[in-house]
Amino acid sequence: MHVKGATPAVGPAWKSEQAFKNRSSKAIAALRQHIVSVPLVAEIDKMVRLYRGSQWAQGAPILTATYPATYHVVALQGQPLQGAHLVAFQQCGNSLARHVLARLKLDGMPRRVSGLDVANQNTVWANISLSNSVGIAQSTPTALKTYLEQVNSERNTPHPQNDVLVKFLQVLQGGPKEIATKAMDELASPRQDWRNADGTGSPAPPG
Repeated sequence: MHVKGATPAVGPAWKSEQAFKNRSSKAIAALRQHIVSVPLVAEIDKMVRLYRGSQWAQGAPILTATYPATYHVVALQGQPLQGAHLVAFQQCGNSLARHVLARLKLDGMPRRVSGLDVANQNTVWANISLSNSVGIAQSTPTALKTYLEQVNSERNTPHPQNDVLVKFLQVLQGGPKEIATKAMDELASPRQDWRNADGTGSPAPPG
């Protein structure tokens, strides 16, 4: 696996790293050129856009063995990858093209599902916790919501949305009381990005 350390490359090492990135970009361009499915091309563009914008909370692929210094969960910045992030890095390394190809295989190609696949996915799901998955910070409820949705979307058979909500509450109940209280307040009067498409969950009227 072609993995670089965190130290900035100089001289020949820098040229090697740039060549590696150029090969990755060319591979992604070739994928776009040969894929006729509009949704899959859109998925490629979305992954590249999220990565270039360091939009980790929206699912940008992480190409290092540790969480970036700009990661949205402060407690995890600089820490070793965990859960689905670790699995993705072990499979795809620091190549954006490999991450894109893995996502395309997941979204656009039929796969045989083995008992081991399901068991691994169930283990990742069962082991989600505040301390191991998102850390304890002011943004913990939002980070947990994003993480659960990401892990669930990568399952062969995703859990129903109600089960995801139950898991969200279970994980919060296992953490500090202040975090659970903040999350319950959000459920009672959610921000715009937590509201349902049908308009339910709108903030309670003042007074």
